[in-house]
Parts: sequence; C-alpha cells; structure tokens
Amino acid sequence: MKYFRNNNNWLRYKVNAIINNNHKDLEQTTWEKLYKSSLKYAFDKKRWWLIIIVILLIYFIGIVINIRLLNFIDIKLDTAKIIVDQRTSNTATIISMTLAVVGFLMSNLAVKESFAYRLLFKNSKLYPIIYFTLGIIGSLILISLFRDTIKPEYIFSRLVLTGSYLVLVVLLLIGYLFRSIIHFTNSKRIKDLLHAELISESKLNLRESLFKKYSRKVYDDIMITSDAKEYNFFESFSSTSLSDSALETEDAEILEIKGDELFELFPKQKLLEDVNISRLTNFLFQKKSHGKIYYRRLALGESTSETNNYIWLHTTPNTQNEKKYLHKCLILKKEISSMRISNDVRKYFDQKLEEYSYESKHRDLDELLKSYLEIYELEMTNKIDG
Repeated sequence: MKYFRNNNNWLRYKVNAIINNNHKDLEQTTWEKLYKSSLKYAFDKKRWWLIIIVILLIYFIGIVINIRLLNFIDIKLDTAKIIVDQRTSNTATIISMTLAVVGFLMSNLAVKESFAYRLLFKNSKLYPIIYFTLGIIGSLILISLFRDTIKPEYIFSRLVLTGSYLVLVVLLLIGYLFRSIIHFTNSKRIKDLLHAELISESKLNLRESLFKKYSRKVYDDIMITSDAKEYNFFESFSSTSLSDSALETEDAEILEIKGDELFELFPKQKLLEDVNISRLTNFLFQKKSHGKIYYRRLALGESTSETNNYIWLHTTPNTQNEKKYLHKCLILKKEISSMRISNDVRKYFDQKLEEYSYESKHRDLDELLKSYLEIYELEMTNKIDG
C-alpha cells in the first residue's frame, strides 16, 4: 500500500520531501490535494452512478433517521400521494426550462470554441447537476408508482418529504448552473479562466518533470555512493564479452528460444512507481566487496524494461534469486499511460498564438504573451540541473 511507503526507505517519499522543501510554489497542502482530487473524481461526467448512490443514500437516511429539524412537517398519506405527483411534474418542468435556457446561453458564449465549451462543462458542473436532477425525477416517479406498495405508511410519507427537500436542492443547483454559465458570456472572464487553467497545467507538468529528474538524481547518488558505475553504450562497446560471442564465429548455431526466454530478452515495459532504497542499499553493500558494480538508470514515473537485472557485478551475472530480490525492490504498474503529463491547454494557447500572429491581433497577442511570460518565470524559479 502507498501509505505504508511514506518513509525514508522509499525513493518516492524522499523525492516528494525534496520538492516540498525546494519548490513550495508548486505544492499544495494535503487537504487541498484531497479536496481537489475528490471534486475531480465526483464531478467527472462518467460518475453518474456515484450521483445515483448519493441520492439513494439520502433517501435511506431520510427513512431510517428521524431528523426532527426536517421531519417537523406532518404529512398525511393522501396529502403525500398528491404531493409526489406535483413534485414530479414540477421537477420535470424545471429541467425542461433549464435545458432550454442553458442552450440559449451556450449559443451566446463570448468564445465559441470547443475548448471553451470544455471549460464551461468543467466549471459549471453541468453533467453532475443534470445527473442529479434526472435522478430526483426518476426517484419521484418510482415513489409515485409504488405508492400503494410501500408499507408502512410513514415510510412513504418520509420518502415524499425527503424528495421535496431534494427538489429544493435542485433549485439551488440550477441557480448555480445559471450563474456559472452567465460568466462565460463575458470574454474577459473566459480569458481569466483559460489563463488559470494554463498556469495550473504548467505547474502540474513542471512538478512531474522535477519529480522524474529528482528521482533520477537521488537514485544516481545512491549508486555513486556505493561506487557503482552507470552501464552505457561505451561500456557495452568496450566489453570483452562481445569478442567471445558466437555471432562472430563462422560456425555459429541458430538457437531456438522459448517463450519465457524471449520474455527475459525483451521484457514488457512497465511504469516505475517506487523503489525500496533500503533493500537496494543492502544489495549494493553485499556486492561492493566482490568487484566492480554496474547499474542502469531508473526514474520514477517513466516506463522501463529494467525490472529485475538493473544492478550487477562486472564479471558475475546475477542469479535467479538475486533477480527476484531486485524485482522486489521495485513497485511497478502495467498502466504506462497513467502518467499525468497533459498539454491540452498549452496546445490551445500555441494555436491561438499562431492565429493571432497571422491575423495581427496585437491586443490578444499581448495577453497571450503575458501568460507565456508567467510560465517562463515559473520554470526559471523551479529548475534543477540535469
């Protein structure tokens, strides 16, 4: 588990500590990270099922827990049956009017581009609000459908009361939605949001780049401290093992390689998540007195095929047990595409820069250059050698 690796025995922890100390302007507090990651997860357009679970949980709490603050209204069964039909009709009318107004506002955006629409959906929480509203309509329809089936009667009354409160929440969310979309009719507001998105993306990418560089640097320092030498092209070219290869003899045999042996020669690349420094240091200490040690460079967050044979003695190959030991020193993931580097906003700005330059829009060009200048200052302030 990741939480059990939050100590100096692991490379990721060391690198994060270095970045926290040297690049505070790129860091967020733990609560800020948790808050933003939670919102990003919950408000994703694919999380419709999470909205449904929340609605069901609210209804369950409304039935099981008798909250006096909310249940002070005494609703009789006949009245509840009338109310549930009215609330269903009211909510359906509200969402139809909402979609009409949203469509009208979106047709009058100050910047009518696909990226602006993406920014709109993200900042207005359009998808989760629509999912929540549709979920409330669906729940009210089901309550109305099973009005004569739900027993005892007080459960039906509490379901209707809870649904009525949720309709009030829908009104507040729609008000928030209108307010958010109206901001996008102002071109300055859109430009400010685009600038903020660019800086946020640049900080994330810069931190990711620093993370890889620092991880490579700390890893190299550990190897150098143990008198290990990086194995590179020049080392392999000068190796005497090449002269003894059967490929250079005239009577070289064609060898049949099995599937598992082929995997040893060409292993699949995986994403390096973490390195156990303590175990690695012990391995280096044991090898140090037996001769010259070679190693291959590793960096966190990068794909690698060096998963079990990245440190070895110059004259003695690693045994199978030693390879297993080295493999256990690494935390690997199969999903190489899980890296967080994204340049969508930067590509949009680059496109606008070329467009404004071609059309001689000097005022818009000046605003873009201010954003580029802030990114440049950010990169100059947060850089390391290598």
